[in-house]
Amino acid sequence: MLFTTAIGMLNPPPREKEARDTSRDIALIPLAIPFTSGPGTIVTTVVLMSEAQNVIGTHDLATGSLCILGIYLGILAILIFSYFMMMRSESIDHMLREGGRKVMTKLMGLLVMAIAIQFIINGIKDVLPEFLEIVNESNQAMSMLMPF
Repeated sequence: MLFTTAIGMLNPPPREKEARDTSRDIALIPLAIPFTSGPGTIVTTVVLMSEAQNVIGTHDLATGSLCILGIYLGILAILIFSYFMMMRSESIDHMLREGGRKVMTKLMGLLVMAIAIQFIINGIKDVLPEFLEIVNESNQAMSMLMPF
């Protein structure tokens, strides 16, 4: 989901098509979920918290607690940063103009894509040892059934 969002940010549709699409489907972003805590933010937070839980399991409780504290401090820092950016959004928009907005969208798309790829790598890294074990067991079973 993050990867496709990033691709959309890097290759936005033409403005005419974008205007037609939004008028047809106004329920793209539910009103109950603010844009700043959308799917990307939720997925990132869940993955970081699960990584912190893994740290607690593999290391000691103090290290895991520091990881969780770091996540909460990061959330707080982003909340403060978002507040000040939203309060100054009109002046920032005026400074950026349309060209600057396009550049920022592409940079943010690149950042979201990097996060998505890292999530994919982490998922593969977690699943790969179990998958290789299953493959080795099946190879051993097949060699016992069909000795060549």
